[in-house]
Amino acid sequence: MGWIGVSMDLDSVFKKVDRGLFLPDGYEKQKDVDLPIPIGRGQTTSAPSVIRHMLELLQLRKGDKVLEIGTGFGYQTALLCELVGDENVVSVERYYELYERARFNLERAGYHPILRVGDGSCGWDEFAPYDRIIASASYPEFPEQLKGQLTEEGIAVLPVGRLVQRLVVYEKEYDRITYDIPVMFVPMIGRCGYKDG
Repeated sequence: MGWIGVSMDLDSVFKKVDRGLFLPDGYEKQKDVDLPIPIGRGQTTSAPSVIRHMLELLQLRKGDKVLEIGTGFGYQTALLCELVGDENVVSVERYYELYERARFNLERAGYHPILRVGDGSCGWDEFAPYDRIIASASYPEFPEQLKGQLTEEGIAVLPVGRLVQRLVVYEKEYDRITYDIPVMFVPMIGRCGYKDG
């Protein structure tokens, strides 16, 4: 089973998934703008270039089971569905109103991942283990709880830090954490993240 995270595959997936379907009302015309866009509750949908880079770091393979922490409005969720298959994507959203909007957006776009609402900051045991974990908000440090929810060759990609943030890549096979590019994400709120407020 080969790694699909090559430019040509990602190019076709990003062209296929219409970001405009996953933006707040009134923002549809900004679907091609490479910037984060606010979606309510102090959350944003990330810039496409950042999402693409994170997906490349995940080294996804068709059929991988993926946990996404932070569904938002469902754009990255839809990209994951295209890459690994709807039935292999589990996405958790903390805020119920965002969960509901993501569910609507994904259904109208024809995607049917497994969606859950709740505190996913420590992962989501219900469907573990996962081949890949990706988070859309920044942690104080890499949470140990996620390591236990990865398969033996699992990879997790998430931002770490508050004022100064970097993407972190964890490879369970080598129990290795590497630091990637500087980023700016909203804080991860929850038991394994920051306290609310």
